[in-house]
Amino acid sequence: MTDEVTYRAADEALHAPTDEPLFSESMYFSLYDEASGCGGMLRIANRVNQGYAEMTLNLPLPDGTVAFDYRRASIAENVDLSAGGMRVEVTEPLRTLRLSYRDEAAFLRDPSMLAFDTRRALREEPRVATEVDLVFTCLHPHLERLTATGDLSDGALPLARDHYEQFGILTGTIRVGDQSYEIKHGLSLRDHSWGPREWVAPLYWRQSLPMMDDGTCVSASRIGLSETAAATGGLIVTPDGKTHNGGNAVITCEVEYTGAPTFEGGYTVDIETTDGTRFHADAEVIAFIPLRHRTPDSKAVMRVGQALSRFRSDGRVGYGWTDFWKRLEDGDPWASG
Repeated sequence: MTDEVTYRAADEALHAPTDEPLFSESMYFSLYDEASGCGGMLRIANRVNQGYAEMTLNLPLPDGTVAFDYRRASIAENVDLSAGGMRVEVTEPLRTLRLSYRDEAAFLRDPSMLAFDTRRALREEPRVATEVDLVFTCLHPHLERLTATGDLSDGALPLARDHYEQFGILTGTIRVGDQSYEIKHGLSLRDHSWGPREWVAPLYWRQSLPMMDDGTCVSASRIGLSETAAATGGLIVTPDGKTHNGGNAVITCEVEYTGAPTFEGGYTVDIETTDGTRFHADAEVIAFIPLRHRTPDSKAVMRVGQALSRFRSDGRVGYGWTDFWKRLEDGDPWASG
């Protein structure tokens, strides 16, 4: 990678949108708290030039159920990240943020139903009062892993030109219906990105985010640019707090994974940074959430499998999320099983 961008506290504020129709500014938080067994992926994004904000709440619970919500809310300006009951507030730039959600989420006993008809799941499954109140505290300074031109790519893919990430700890409470969970040590990666974003731009996209019990933190990405070319990269934060950037990332399934709405078996994660630092882990899936993204004309569909996973590496144990994305043309991404 070349031409690294240095992000500063001022970049925590929202940015003036460009005139590109697909301009998006978003923040995302992952979560896994081993003591409570709660997981989470929470994201809010302003697509102000399209007149709406996106909100996604995805909370795998320790009994195998999932609290899930997705909404689009009308917006006219890119002034804050607040929509559909979710809100992100920066309390100390690049140090602490507050993440909250208060509304009714769909309560899914079988999350695989999201694969075939997300709208029906949100419309017909029971909805329960859900509250999230979490504080993110960073473990390391902001991470400058991306180039000035795009997400681990040469700038040809519209996946947000500016993007930084931080590993941290989430603390607070989650309540779903009459069940309350105290989050004392929620492992988390959060990101902030802005620029044009089109989810179906790459052929495939795999990103893995292990956080290990010795303090090692990993972000490994592989983006399919064509049938034969891929952009790879990421970083390893070692227990001494040093960040090792760049390099080659491989995320490989140990079993043939053709896109079923459930994930049986495991996968491996390998990354070697430009200075020779290496990380290998064998992963097993704790919870698998199958989603999809369609273009407005429905000709291109992105299969989105999100796997909350346990990682084992040289006697270490860790947790985190891995995304398995694949673009399909003219078809239901889950129909082939």
